[in-house]
Amino acid sequence: MSSIKKSFMFYNILMLIFPILVSLIAFELSTSFIEDKFIVRNDTYEAYIRKSSELIEVAESIKDFELSTLEDKANEIGYVMYVSKDGEEVYENLTDFEESIVKSVNVINYDVVYQVGGKIAIATKITYPSGTYEMIFVSRNLAAPFMNITIVQILLVSIIVILFVAVGISNYVITGKMVNSFSKPLSHLSSHANKIREGDLTSSVGNADIKEFVEVYDTFELMRKELKSNIDKNIKYEKSRKEMLAGISHDLKTPLTVIQGYSKGLLDGVAKNEEQTKKYLEAIMRKSIEMEGLLNQLTIFSSLENESFVLKQESKNLSEYLKTFMKNQKTTYLNKKISFKYINSCPDINVSIDTFQINRVLENIFLNSIKYNDNSNVLIKINVYLSNASTVNMEISDNGIGVAEKDIEHIFESFYRVDASRSTKVEGNGLGLAICKSIVEKHGGSISAYSVDGLTIKISLPIGE
Repeated sequence: MSSIKKSFMFYNILMLIFPILVSLIAFELSTSFIEDKFIVRNDTYEAYIRKSSELIEVAESIKDFELSTLEDKANEIGYVMYVSKDGEEVYENLTDFEESIVKSVNVINYDVVYQVGGKIAIATKITYPSGTYEMIFVSRNLAAPFMNITIVQILLVSIIVILFVAVGISNYVITGKMVNSFSKPLSHLSSHANKIREGDLTSSVGNADIKEFVEVYDTFELMRKELKSNIDKNIKYEKSRKEMLAGISHDLKTPLTVIQGYSKGLLDGVAKNEEQTKKYLEAIMRKSIEMEGLLNQLTIFSSLENESFVLKQESKNLSEYLKTFMKNQKTTYLNKKISFKYINSCPDINVSIDTFQINRVLENIFLNSIKYNDNSNVLIKINVYLSNASTVNMEISDNGIGVAEKDIEHIFESFYRVDASRSTKVEGNGLGLAICKSIVEKHGGSISAYSVDGLTIKISLPIGE
């Protein structure tokens, strides 16, 4: 994965190296062109080169060093000469300019032809019986003209122009590449921002190739997920709100209809005697109590859904708490055919709970077990056991007819009823188990149900100090 810092360093280095390479290549090509165009060799150049070979042949053909023979041949072909033996000068007929040429020439073991200062210089080393001689022959006349100041100026100008052109091209190409590497992820983000603006929250932003953009991409993706989650929650909330309104309307309509009907009957004198009048009034009272119960449950449910709701938790020994609760329940249902059974395999477990709210949970479950039970003897059993090192479970079971499998996952939804599969001798408002779910989850726990020989509600709570 690249980073902006590394990219800038790479492109800066490239912007330095690229113009230099281009300039060197262009300069080499341009100097060859200028040399071909402006350095014009005279007619004697090839002749000097050919004659230099003859001079070397003469030097190599003589049996021993003969200065006069070499000098005659050099004069004949237009050369001056410098001769040394074992590093000491033997002979020279050079001008000052020719001496400077000789000093710049290296004499090695084989023949070398130099072009120095516009003249031809031939250097050779030959061993004769009398010793080893180093000989340098320099042409008297120029074999090629000197480059004048105009050519130098042309070269300088060409170097500057080439350098500027190379820098301009490299800057254009490399800057474009660098800008594209940054604009591509920004364009990608812009495209997804437009999708979000249009309401499309399903497309993932993906991963960034540049290090500095990783955090931006991750933040953008987190924002998309949170927006989608909030919208899904709002849709779910809106659906629940509509269902709740429909449920409230339904649950209020029935008792109101009964109350209105019996009230109208009383006003119209339908009740002919005291017994009928009492019957009508009892019906009105019963339905008004149902309405009051519904409104109380709605108040509780609404307060639990409010963000300002806070539990008043305290550490409790779960076994002691449940023993007290069961004792109170036995007192409440003392004269009814209801029996209770309590089993606890972990008596020393503490939990952090709001006892008032947990009481409400258990009371709602107990009430449902009693209300929706066709048996003459109702049995409610609480079984407490550990799920793992951090969770304790409470299972509240009854001996009723249970709940159909298709309804199990819905019984904790507000206003959901399973009257078709359970006894309908007592009607409920569909909020009891929804309130239980809300309270348990606010404690950091979970609630579920299964139906085997009756209905079992399982509550899991975190173990506390």
